[in-house]
Amino acid sequence: MRPKVSFSPSSPAGEALFQRLRNQEAENKDLRKQVRRLEKKADRLSKNIADMAAKISHLEDRLEQAHRLLSGKKSERYTPADNAQQGRLSGEEPVAVEPEEEEEYDLVKRKRRGKNKPVRGPIPDHLPREVIRLEPEGSTAGMKYIGEEVTEYLEYVPGFTRVVRIVRPKYVVCKEPRKGVVIAPLPKRVIPKGKAGPGLLAYLAVAKYVDHMPLYRLRKKFQRHGVKLSAATMGDWIAKVATYLGPLGDALRKEVLRSGYLQVDEITFPVQKPKKKGKERKGRKTKERRIAAIFGYTWHRGRRW
Repeated sequence: MRPKVSFSPSSPAGEALFQRLRNQEAENKDLRKQVRRLEKKADRLSKNIADMAAKISHLEDRLEQAHRLLSGKKSERYTPADNAQQGRLSGEEPVAVEPEEEEEYDLVKRKRRGKNKPVRGPIPDHLPREVIRLEPEGSTAGMKYIGEEVTEYLEYVPGFTRVVRIVRPKYVVCKEPRKGVVIAPLPKRVIPKGKAGPGLLAYLAVAKYVDHMPLYRLRKKFQRHGVKLSAATMGDWIAKVATYLGPLGDALRKEVLRSGYLQVDEITFPVQKPKKKGKERKGRKTKERRIAAIFGYTWHRGRRW
């Protein structure tokens, strides 16, 4: 059996043991102070890292904006007042802006009828009108005048806007009413049942793509003439013109790409995703030229237009 060892605090061995315990406790207290100082220092470093990351993000945005301005011509563009991107670039908080009031007049009014079928509004009465009267082919002698069909659409003449009114008298044979109504056919239109004539559509396309005049400025120009057009209406008109000019654009593209030497410019810009409000992706506008220049849009370098 091991002998029992006993000592008292007053003994030399007890005093040495108690001294070692006091030294150990003092050392532990110093270590805890050092740990607290390191934790505070780590918190300060984390805050500094977050501030530097925010500053780097801000500088990257400024650099991307400067690159876009230097890499190509500065085109006219409409920047909404509630665009949060502007506030982020300038370092200011975005300011909420009251939405614009609904316009009182529109050539195409969207009403809830059946399956949300568009209902076209009237053309203003104060605009000058050119009346084209189309009589049926052949003689109308012996026929009874029973009314007329009136079709109106907007037409553009440089300097002012006018309304073209097509009047088609209707006749019926008095002795043989069963033959039905006799009326001249309606001339073909660029947009069937549309309110825009070919001259107006040509002017809008040239003003937008040749004169680089945005649609919202064209809307203000027509408002000065007392004609209010919605953005959706003008966008539909431009889309229809682009459809008709599609074969011409394809032929021009083939002619340009047939060259053995081709110059290509590419400019990136943010494009809002149609199905995700507030989300953006990077789009690319390309210009390829040999003798003539053609423009195109693609959202990925792997998908050329």
